[in-house]
Amino acid sequence: MHAKTHEAIHDYRLWIEKQEAAFSAWLNSVLVPAKATEEGLASQALAACRLAAKVRGLLWHLYSADTDVIASMLKVEKHIDAGQLRLKDEEAQLADVKWQQAVFEVLLSYHPFWLRLGLETVVGQLLPADTGDRKSRRERLAELLDFANETFLHDQDLAQQHALNITIEGLYSEQYWVDLGQVVLKRFLLLVLLLDRAALSDKVPGSAPLLFKRDGLCKKSSQVVTTLLSGRMFGEGDMMRHLFQLTYKLLYNQDPLAEFDFSLVSMSADLKDGLRLCKLAEALTGQQNVMPASRFPAVRRPQQLHNVALALNTMQKAGLNVQDVQMTRGSASVRPDDIVNGSREATLGLLWRAFLQFQASWLKSCVKPLPKLVDSSKLRSEVQRVLSKTRHSKKQQPSSTETEAGEERLAVLLSWCQAVCGAYGLTVVNFRTSFADARGLCLLVSYYLPSYLSEEQIFVPPQAATDSLVMEAYSEQDLAFEGAGTVGDIDVSSLDEAARQVHIAGVKSNLQLAQAAAQALGDVPPILSAPGFLEHGPDEKAVVVFLSFLCARVLEVSKEDRAAQVIQHFFRQRKSHQPGQGRASLLRWIAAAHVVQRAFRVWRFRQGLIAGCHMRGGLQAATTQLQALWRARQPFRSYQAVRHAAIRTQAVARGSRVRRQVYEIKVLAPLLLVCLQKRAALIAARVAARVEAMVTRLQAIYRGARQRRAYLQDRQHVVRLQAAFRAFPARMQFLQAKGAAIWIQSCWRRYQAQQHVLRTRAAVAIQKHWRGCRVRTNVMQQQSAAIVIQQHWRGHAHQCTYRRLQWSAICIQTRVRQWQASMRFALMRGAAIYIQVNHLPLDLGETPCDLGV
Repeated sequence: MHAKTHEAIHDYRLWIEKQEAAFSAWLNSVLVPAKATEEGLASQALAACRLAAKVRGLLWHLYSADTDVIASMLKVEKHIDAGQLRLKDEEAQLADVKWQQAVFEVLLSYHPFWLRLGLETVVGQLLPADTGDRKSRRERLAELLDFANETFLHDQDLAQQHALNITIEGLYSEQYWVDLGQVVLKRFLLLVLLLDRAALSDKVPGSAPLLFKRDGLCKKSSQVVTTLLSGRMFGEGDMMRHLFQLTYKLLYNQDPLAEFDFSLVSMSADLKDGLRLCKLAEALTGQQNVMPASRFPAVRRPQQLHNVALALNTMQKAGLNVQDVQMTRGSASVRPDDIVNGSREATLGLLWRAFLQFQASWLKSCVKPLPKLVDSSKLRSEVQRVLSKTRHSKKQQPSSTETEAGEERLAVLLSWCQAVCGAYGLTVVNFRTSFADARGLCLLVSYYLPSYLSEEQIFVPPQAATDSLVMEAYSEQDLAFEGAGTVGDIDVSSLDEAARQVHIAGVKSNLQLAQAAAQALGDVPPILSAPGFLEHGPDEKAVVVFLSFLCARVLEVSKEDRAAQVIQHFFRQRKSHQPGQGRASLLRWIAAAHVVQRAFRVWRFRQGLIAGCHMRGGLQAATTQLQALWRARQPFRSYQAVRHAAIRTQAVARGSRVRRQVYEIKVLAPLLLVCLQKRAALIAARVAARVEAMVTRLQAIYRGARQRRAYLQDRQHVVRLQAAFRAFPARMQFLQAKGAAIWIQSCWRRYQAQQHVLRTRAAVAIQKHWRGCRVRTNVMQQQSAAIVIQQHWRGHAHQCTYRRLQWSAICIQTRVRQWQASMRFALMRGAAIYIQVNHLPLDLGETPCDLGV
């Protein structure tokens, strides 16, 4: 009993960890879609190449077809050619290493993905793609900078045109540097404008990275221009003001909140602040007012509760039901407290419903939601096409889980898997046991894209060949953990050790093949893992999420492959056309046209017979109705004449009476009222005109007084400035004369003093000794007094310093003890919560089976 309980608890924790890993990968793909392109175009996945192609097409459209960009750049280039915008003479030497370093520092503020595509669009050349070897980030960045140095900062045509000696490289005329400075300035302004407009465009895919790097020097497009060109342009103060007058406007400003790292490491810890849930709600529903309403940073619990409640309310308004979420203890509602407290079951239940509601289906009320993965109608058509192509008539029923849940999209997805895998003889009954050996995943890829994964590479387990060895999903035996006796949900206990190892290696090989194909396709997050397959089989929800992404990708890519095959087929037929076949083909077309015309004539004759029968019945009914109307025509006319005469007589009498009443009651009174109103309006207009004239007069007087006061103040200031300016030379001349006079007087007095000293040397000696004695006495007294004062002052200062240090030490000790007490309380609280979560059900006498595990 205790062994079974331990195994059930182990399995319960295992599927929780599996689902957390799967949904963490899904959340990272939604919240951080640009992570695949974080290294530029290093990834050769199909999705990364298509993303680069879309953004490159958008940049080329802006460059060649956008009227605003073309008009702005024509005006800027006109000013540059006219010399109104030009670099300083000392900055025109673009071969200077300092100038190139400044350009590179500014350009590296852009993300390498955007910088590469922008440079390729501006210079009209493509950076050579990787030859297959994996390069480091530093090597790719150095390659990009070399490309910018060779094509963006230099021009081969100008170099050949202005070369003084072809055999000596780098020897150019002075005009070369002037022309090259104009070209580089044009390219730089065009690059910044194109990237600015592209980043603001709604056509940019959501998986594209931010325009500027998180650690970049600049965060605004205008800051890029001012940082590089400030102080380097001739006669320019505010560079952006001049460019704004030329309709050259840079509006992109990168939001600091967009640079926040939304990636998940631990689901229960990272979703507590609610910011990632708000980002998820914004991405799934398409509402753009979720993140601005969130509280960032969310450090305190009230802020976290506000963010989580905001995300839940947004998804509820979009149609998500957070009530009756299935948990181990039954159905319950998801509350903000559950998410903030780190409830793993509530979080997983909420994410599962959000995935099914928003991304696995189509939400028409969203402004710009994430693209749907499973379109039920198109997938049904694809199932019919596969069944008709493979002539697979064996019907497979979905598992009880899907039918009980009533999820139509899951049933359609399962039908698609059954149809495709049935073509290879693989029976699919559910999303867990049928995919335990990863063979079904490989077959789905191989059916649509055999170039990515061939059927010969797939490992076929001996037990998977028959349906008898596939165990029932969600049965009690399926949950039992028997160590090495089971691999996934397939029993391999009857195999020997060598065969068991071969089987495990085959399952790993199938999973690696499926993951490699998904990585090559791109836009498929790494949801599944090898340990999940080898221990108790894959989780059903993880398989559903992975299959949803895989279905969307293989259908999209295979459609293009089929279109390419059709085009190639017709092209080969065209190339294989031989002379003399045209007449035979024409005769076949004529014969086919005769058959079609004969069938059309027969169909038209039959339609004419049917229409004739209907027409005869309609004509008979119309004739009867016309006869009845004609017979009733004369009596009806007589009745109409009598009725018209009576109505006219009554109208004349009533009109005369009503006109009299209107004239007496409704005409005279309103006429008098209108006259009075016009008179009052005339009086009010005259009063308003007088008031307006008086107000205008007062305003004129006030404005005149203010202008006179300002004029007098300005005049006084000017007079003071003039007086100060005129007094400065006179003052300097006076000071020079005064200094000369003082120097002369001092020299004369010194001479007289020297003569007097010579005459009275003895008296001076006596006086000197006496004065020295008196001065020394005074100095000793003052020194003693100063020492006493210094002692008292230093004692007071040391006492004050000691009191401050004593108070600081007391405060530090208080904070440290408070922190230690908080840490002890948090540790005890975490231990209590852990004990309550993991051991409370067993203490109360409940078993995992009673809890629904």
